[in-house]
Amino acid sequence: MMNNCFTTLVTIKSKRMFKKLIGHSLVKNSFRIFSSNVLVQLISFAFLPVFSRIYSPVDYGIWGVFIFFSGFIAVFAGLRYELALMLPESNRIAYLILK
Repeated sequence: MMNNCFTTLVTIKSKRMFKKLIGHSLVKNSFRIFSSNVLVQLISFAFLPVFSRIYSPVDYGIWGVFIFFSGFIAVFAGLRYELALMLPESNRIAYLILK
């Protein structure tokens, strides 16, 4: 009986923690970024047969090398500044950060 009550208590607490975690803005925004990346990859994968019919293997390889190098250069050109830039939720918090 004691073990059953403990299990029920742990289950209730874990459900509360899970709901609190899911409601957090960091989790919501992270899921949004993750799902958009997955969507882009799925679209690319879906159009792969179309592109392989249009372009020859040599052209497709040249395109792949171009995409690789342009992505590599973009990382160093942008220095992922959009990830480093964090905006405060209110002017009060911005003031406290700069204070």
